[in-house]
Amino acid sequence: VGGVHQLVALLGNEDIDVLLKALGALINLALNDKNKVEIREVGGIPKLVALLSSRVRPVQEKATEAVWNLAGNEENRIAFLYAGGVQKLLELLESPETSIQAKAAGALGNMSINLEAQSVIRQSNGIEKLIVLLSSTFTPARQKACSALENMALNAENREKIRDLGGTRQLVALLLHPQEPVQRAAIGALKNLSIDDENKHAISKCNGLRSILRMLTSEDATIVEKATEALGNFALNSEYRVKIREIGGLPTLIALLHTNDYKLQLSATGALLNLAVDDENKVAIRLAEGIPSLVTLLKSPYHEVAAMCAMTVANLAVNHENALAIRDAGGIQALVELLKEPDRKST
Repeated sequence: VGGVHQLVALLGNEDIDVLLKALGALINLALNDKNKVEIREVGGIPKLVALLSSRVRPVQEKATEAVWNLAGNEENRIAFLYAGGVQKLLELLESPETSIQAKAAGALGNMSINLEAQSVIRQSNGIEKLIVLLSSTFTPARQKACSALENMALNAENREKIRDLGGTRQLVALLLHPQEPVQRAAIGALKNLSIDDENKHAISKCNGLRSILRMLTSEDATIVEKATEALGNFALNSEYRVKIREIGGLPTLIALLHTNDYKLQLSATGALLNLAVDDENKVAIRLAEGIPSLVTLLKSPYHEVAAMCAMTVANLAVNHENALAIRDAGGIQALVELLKEPDRKST
């Protein structure tokens, strides 16, 4: 009882060994949501922010890790922001210790979920500092910088700045990194960046569209999902609908419809929905046996998957031969069955 309060009180202890043990305990406790709240309520956040400036590197590193864990809570993110935590973390991106750089980037990744924190990061040259870390020789620093940029790229102004600073090109290059955690973080950032036409062009210019397509064969389901969503963003543009077909993207996306992962089914169907706007793609999807696969998913127990399939089938049915193929695959009956389910009529 009162253990968290006592540990937070020890953050002001001048004995480094005691301080390090208290920080280690708080790092572990901060993995728990209830403890995240309690640490804030007993005044832990200002003390941890102060320790980010410690001249003792192990103290600085453990304080950064504690902030990282605590910043998984929105109220904590706000408290860190107003305590000056974002600026301190940005300073630590330039620490001579690569492990501290990585943990600071991880903490900023959590902080950047908050829109106000994003603004502070951008205005304090944080995007520039994160992009510098993309070239780090320390793999965790690269990965955490990518993850932070993934969140930052949800904002249009940030997307423009990342592109202008050369971040888009560097992220495409990281898709070739041998370690999956880096690939996962890089494709996540590129997925969000590809919302903008200018970034689509920047990605395509450095052969990024082919690299994204190669990600669809990854054994990591998250990488495949994010890559598929990125292709769906590209497919909103007529130029890239053609290009995705020309580089062989349609059969790969259709193959994903057969996975047992409903998230992959949903993202693949979403990409095909956009691609099916193009008349030549309508034909190509039929020739690649996409229609029977889509009709099968009209019977999916997942409402979102069935809805996406119904919209994709609607796009494809504009073509007469496709309409016949949909009928022959049992598509009309599958659509009628959907209408019989009261909670799925919107599908």
